[in-house]
Amino acid sequence: MPYIRVTSKRQATFPKAVLEKLGAKAGDILEVLFLRNAVELRPAKRNILDLMGSVKVKGTQDFKSARESALEKVAEESADEGRAD
Repeated sequence: MPYIRVTSKRQATFPKAVLEKLGAKAGDILEVLFLRNAVELRPAKRNILDLMGSVKVKGTQDFKSARESALEKVAEESADEGRAD
């Protein structure tokens, strides 16, 4: 049975066999589930909202107008594809 030691900084290193069994690699996020007398780890399911804030930008951002602009661009490209030459 593999063991995991927790450091004074509350960090833990998982044995290679444990991470391979989970299919986890460096940078992956694991979900922790607390059961009665146990803890379950599994690869976390992520979506695009998990990435929010991961890119630093200067100044304020107007996401509403950026979204509207992107939707307009997609509509224009779709209309151009539908035109016969």
